[in-house]
Amino acid sequence: MHHNGETNPQLINFQVDQFPIGMELLRNFNNYGESEDFKKACDWLVEKFYYGASDFLVRHNNTYDHYWLNWDLASMTAILSIGILTEDQDKINEAIIYFKNGIGAGNYQKAANFVYDDPDTDIRIAQCNESGRDQGHCTMCAVLMGAFCQMALNIGEDLFAFDNHRMIAMAEYIAKYNTPRKGVVTPGGEGDFMHPASSIPYTSYIWCPDSNNKTGERTELGSGGRGTKRPGWEIYLNYAKKNGYKTVYIDEMAEYLRPDAGAGEYDKNTGGFDQLGCSTLMFYRK
Repeated sequence: MHHNGETNPQLINFQVDQFPIGMELLRNFNNYGESEDFKKACDWLVEKFYYGASDFLVRHNNTYDHYWLNWDLASMTAILSIGILTEDQDKINEAIIYFKNGIGAGNYQKAANFVYDDPDTDIRIAQCNESGRDQGHCTMCAVLMGAFCQMALNIGEDLFAFDNHRMIAMAEYIAKYNTPRKGVVTPGGEGDFMHPASSIPYTSYIWCPDSNNKTGERTELGSGGRGTKRPGWEIYLNYAKKNGYKTVYIDEMAEYLRPDAGAGEYDKNTGGFDQLGCSTLMFYRK
């Protein structure tokens, strides 16, 4: 990716935020943050990833409704993490302003496109932009959004609480549909899950027309990949417990995965490396 506005749609930034996060954790170790290696790594992140991520959020390869939430979140987390690492307020603002006002699915209102009172509890749940697609991507959206909100929180911007905790409500919705029963390693049928699909409200919507769905109408809750395991749920639970905010289904998912793993433990393909899997280690709170 280059700063002249060119962007390669095949090279997206799903795992980029892990580099700045790791560097930030090591910043004060043996004066690493003052070293030439640190400065070179910062320059590399900006040159190779920031410009393309920023261009994607602006142009989306000349469309605004083709790309699902996970694409926006990949670029948003990349920009925010690089901005924090390099102490660049403009980049930080770019990512957070996009969350609040962006043209694509990373806009919080499009990310969690319908909000409901949960029929089984007294909490709110919110349908995800990818709920009518598949659950492998939905679970990715939940944990990427958690990482994005946690990074923002670390610098004083509480996006977990934004719009009456809308992003937590989205994570609750995704967790309710995807958490297997205790002891179920590879869920299959409806009975392998904590909650039946019939207990989850759903509203049809139009997004991302493609060759298989030329109108982009998503008429039902996607069942593909249901029960996909992705680390990172402990981030939400840490926030909820610390701030006295009630969560239900996030708790179940975090407990099911605890201690969470990563680096290919859940999926030997690229999806297994989207998160390093250290949310239990870093965020578990009794």
